[in-house]
Amino acid sequence: MKFEISFSPLIHQTRSGNKNEDIKAILNSLNRDLENSIRQDPTQYLWGHRRWRN
Repeated sequence: MKFEISFSPLIHQTRSGNKNEDIKAILNSLNRDLENSIRQDPTQYLWGHRRWRN
C-alpha cells in the first residue's frame, strides 16, 4: 500500500482589529484550500453530509 499526504501552506492573517472579519478571512482561506484539494481528486473526498435530501 502507498499513501500520499499533502499539506497546504500556513495561513497568515494579519489582524485588522475586526475579529469577525479576521475569522471570515481565515475561513475563506481554509475553504479555498479544501476546494482546491477536492478538485485535484474528487474521488478521495468523503462527503460527510446528506447531499441529496428528499
